[in-house]
Amino acid sequence: MMVTNKRAEEVVDPNLEDKPPKRALKRAILVGFKCVDPDADKRPKMSHVVQMLEAIQNAYHQVLILSYTSFFLSTIFFSISTDLYPSWSIC
Repeated sequence: MMVTNKRAEEVVDPNLEDKPPKRALKRAILVGFKCVDPDADKRPKMSHVVQMLEAIQNAYHQVLILSYTSFFLSTIFFSISTDLYPSWSIC
């Protein structure tokens, strides 16, 4: 898995000027994993996702731009869900 193999930075858009801190990135990826849990009852509510992301932002003093966060997380969710659960792929 990319988080435990220290490959988390591979999911970051290389065109971004400001790269997120590695620890914050790993925590955001773990939030993404929670959001794509195969058991829908274990997935967090969006309000909890927002709280988790805000905690990451506050803990690392990282200013997250809404459009960046939205694009980043949707890219991670799609990548994770199709890698872990190929049957979820829409393509």
